[in-house]
Amino acid sequence: FSASIVVCLAMAAMVVMPHRLPDPVPDSMKTMSDNRTPVKNVMFSKWNPVFRIDLLEWPLSGDKLRMIIHDGLLGSTLHRFNGDISTLSRFDTDLRSFPFEVGPKEPEILIIGSAGGHEILASLHFDAKHITAVELNPVTVSLLTDHFADYSGHLPEIDRVSLINAEGRSFMKESGKKYDIIYFVAPDSYSAMNAATAGAFVLSESYLYTQEMITDSLAHLKEGGVICMQFGEVAYATKPNRTARYAATAREAFRSIGVDDFEKHVLVATSPSLFSLSTLLLSREGFTQTDIDAFIAAVGRVENSEVRHAWGRTFDDGPVNKVITLGDDELTSWLDDYGYAVHAITDDSPFFWHFARFRDVITGKRVRNTRLSDMEDALGERVLLFVLVFAACFAAIFLLLPFVVIRKTWAELPYRSHAILYFGALGMGFMLYEVYLIQRLTLFLGYPTYSLTVTLMAILVSTGIGSLLSERYLDRRNSALTVIFCSLLVVTGFYLFGITPLINGLIGTPLAVRVATSIIFVFPLGICLGAFMPLGLATVSDLTVHKEQYVAWGWAVNGFFSVLSSVLATILSMSYGFRATLVLAVVIYAVGTLTLRSIPTARKSAA
Repeated sequence: FSASIVVCLAMAAMVVMPHRLPDPVPDSMKTMSDNRTPVKNVMFSKWNPVFRIDLLEWPLSGDKLRMIIHDGLLGSTLHRFNGDISTLSRFDTDLRSFPFEVGPKEPEILIIGSAGGHEILASLHFDAKHITAVELNPVTVSLLTDHFADYSGHLPEIDRVSLINAEGRSFMKESGKKYDIIYFVAPDSYSAMNAATAGAFVLSESYLYTQEMITDSLAHLKEGGVICMQFGEVAYATKPNRTARYAATAREAFRSIGVDDFEKHVLVATSPSLFSLSTLLLSREGFTQTDIDAFIAAVGRVENSEVRHAWGRTFDDGPVNKVITLGDDELTSWLDDYGYAVHAITDDSPFFWHFARFRDVITGKRVRNTRLSDMEDALGERVLLFVLVFAACFAAIFLLLPFVVIRKTWAELPYRSHAILYFGALGMGFMLYEVYLIQRLTLFLGYPTYSLTVTLMAILVSTGIGSLLSERYLDRRNSALTVIFCSLLVVTGFYLFGITPLINGLIGTPLAVRVATSIIFVFPLGICLGAFMPLGLATVSDLTVHKEQYVAWGWAVNGFFSVLSSVLATILSMSYGFRATLVLAVVIYAVGTLTLRSIPTARKSAA
């Protein structure tokens, strides 16, 4: 108890005094590592639940810009601006000119992922009527509004600029406005899991890239409006996975609104950057010949940039153009045969960077054009599979192996196989539900950190309540099991068919409302799940004089499968989607329920 008090006090101290937290020690591949140059003079640092922000001087640029670092990794830039828009002529030969060349003149713009405001400057240069810039991290917003407002030209104070601290998809839903240009600026920084250099960003849910997000964005465009998506591409010439996947996803989004000639509604270009930077422009009405000519001319003004797709012109026959131009049946076959998984992604499985199929990793099949140093080339998937095996071994050693010491007593326990199946089902099914909710509510709450915190709190409290309530019906085990499992079916049915419309309807509400709603979503499930473990432990402890040993065995089996399925749930979600994972969870609980009913009870009444 005293140790728990010490831990709680230490955690409280960290919350009250976050400035006392130690600096992170970034690995050698991150921007802030001592092995990387030229990285000197950290001018500003601040922790935040979204991700940590550091602002660095960058000696090669002089005083023209500062580097904004997300969790030790390069995230964006902050540019010096003196308030004179006439000094921004550099954007005439910059890739940020592309959407303005084909979009309406004097546009109203929504920028999602405005970061240090570079795209705000470009919009000012191209005479935007109004700029709504949305940035998720409040610390990043504070760079422009407070800490470096003088350096960046007090952008939020300009009449045409509205800088909003919000999650982009939630804000777009909430505002209900329509825009001439919706501009996505590399809207994910890989910092959600703080493990980009381990390839673990493939595990991050990316709801800003999904088919549903593109459909929503099209609905928020004015007539003649344009969606612009720009993001880095590691190796466009050999495996343009990001660009191909986004094009495939956009094609499905256009199909969902009745557009079958997608090749007329998309323009693609690449430009030099840290690796390479892809630009995809999407138009609901389709691009005219005038738009195409203007786009090609704009790309020509940006040094070393190349047009990759424009309707009526042949540029290359690579993967991106195949995704855009192949017929439906041909495309399906091509996607299945292609060395990487670049199928369209949806909200049901929004893992944008998951390019390596697990079956290829398991069988040792090498994807094409691989480089061992490439973080995107199956590294994250290999790490995840390794963690699965390691977790299984670790859990077996520390949870199951100790029973060798009492193997004679263990051998006397009745219905051991039934107990293994039941408590294993609880451990695996519980984690499948939990991981499903964490991943599913990430979209609703706007960021994985929020979803993890809210979901875990709600499910732990509600399962505790469910466990306490179970004392009332231990003597009516079978009838209680029937009621609880039927309730679980109802809750699962709501998650499968009812939660999506509610999320879509409430996604634009304030964060406090979404947190409260998420807790309401989770609580009925937790009360159901919390009852299963006490019912099982009460049953097996009444079967033998070795009550403590049997209860320990039940917890050990449950813990082993919980550890295993915490990793397995993510693999299943990435491979088959959240809905399939949820269906598997309820099936596993059905098996567990039937198994417990087959174990006799020494209580007065079983039904």
